[in-house]
Amino acid sequence: MKMDDLMKSIRQYKMGHNTVIFDYVSTIIGAMLVSKYSEVPLVVTTIVLLVLGEVLHYVFNVPTNTLRYFDIL
Repeated sequence: MKMDDLMKSIRQYKMGHNTVIFDYVSTIIGAMLVSKYSEVPLVVTTIVLLVLGEVLHYVFNVPTNTLRYFDIL
Protein backbone atom coordinates (compact mmCIF):
# COMPACT_ATOMS: atom_id res chain seq x y z
CA MET A 1 0.00 0.00 0.00
CA LYS A 2 1.36 3.40 -0.98
CA MET A 3 1.72 6.15 1.62
CA ASP A 4 -0.80 8.29 -0.27
CA ASP A 5 -3.39 5.49 -0.17
CA LEU A 6 -2.71 4.93 3.52
CA MET A 7 -3.26 8.61 4.34
CA LYS A 8 -6.45 8.69 2.28
CA SER A 9 -7.81 5.67 4.14
CA ILE A 10 -6.88 7.14 7.55
CA ARG A 11 -8.29 10.57 6.70
CA GLN A 12 -11.63 9.23 5.42
CA TYR A 13 -13.13 9.22 8.92
CA LYS A 14 -14.73 12.55 9.66
CA MET A 15 -16.89 14.21 12.30
CA GLY A 16 -19.21 17.21 12.09
CA HIS A 17 -18.68 19.79 9.36
CA ASN A 18 -16.37 17.46 7.40
CA THR A 19 -13.57 17.62 10.00
CA VAL A 20 -10.95 14.86 9.76
CA ILE A 21 -10.73 13.01 13.08
CA PHE A 22 -7.10 11.96 12.47
CA ASP A 23 -6.00 15.61 12.18
CA TYR A 24 -7.58 16.56 15.51
CA VAL A 25 -6.32 13.53 17.40
CA SER A 26 -2.78 13.85 16.06
CA THR A 27 -2.74 17.57 16.88
CA ILE A 28 -3.90 16.95 20.45
CA ILE A 29 -1.30 14.20 20.96
CA GLY A 30 1.41 16.44 19.51
CA ALA A 31 0.31 19.30 21.76
CA MET A 32 0.43 17.01 24.78
CA LEU A 33 3.99 15.97 23.97
CA VAL A 34 5.16 19.53 23.31
CA SER A 35 3.42 20.76 26.46
CA LYS A 36 4.96 18.02 28.59
CA TYR A 37 8.54 18.76 27.57
CA SER A 38 8.29 22.55 27.19
CA GLU A 39 6.07 23.26 30.21
CA VAL A 40 3.94 25.54 28.03
CA PRO A 41 0.22 25.13 28.88
CA LEU A 42 -1.60 22.52 26.81
CA VAL A 43 -4.22 24.99 25.57
CA VAL A 44 -1.51 27.29 24.20
CA THR A 45 0.35 24.50 22.43
CA THR A 46 -2.90 23.15 20.98
CA ILE A 47 -3.85 26.54 19.55
CA VAL A 48 -0.34 27.11 18.16
CA LEU A 49 -0.28 23.69 16.48
CA LEU A 50 -3.76 24.16 14.99
CA VAL A 51 -2.78 27.57 13.56
CA LEU A 52 0.54 26.15 12.32
CA GLY A 53 -1.38 23.36 10.60
CA GLU A 54 -3.57 25.87 8.77
CA VAL A 55 -0.53 27.92 7.74
CA LEU A 56 1.20 24.81 6.37
CA HIS A 57 -1.95 23.80 4.48
CA TYR A 58 -2.03 27.29 2.97
CA VAL A 59 1.68 27.22 2.03
CA PHE A 60 1.29 23.86 0.28
CA ASN A 61 -2.03 24.90 -1.28
CA VAL A 62 -4.08 22.20 0.46
CA PRO A 63 -7.66 23.41 0.97
CA THR A 64 -9.21 23.03 4.42
CA ASN A 65 -12.59 23.97 5.82
CA THR A 66 -11.01 26.87 7.70
CA LEU A 67 -9.28 28.27 4.61
CA ARG A 68 -12.51 27.92 2.62
CA TYR A 69 -14.51 29.59 5.41
CA PHE A 70 -12.21 32.62 5.40
CA ASP A 71 -12.23 32.55 1.57
CA ILE A 72 -8.46 32.17 1.39
CA LEU A 73 -8.34 29.05 -0.83
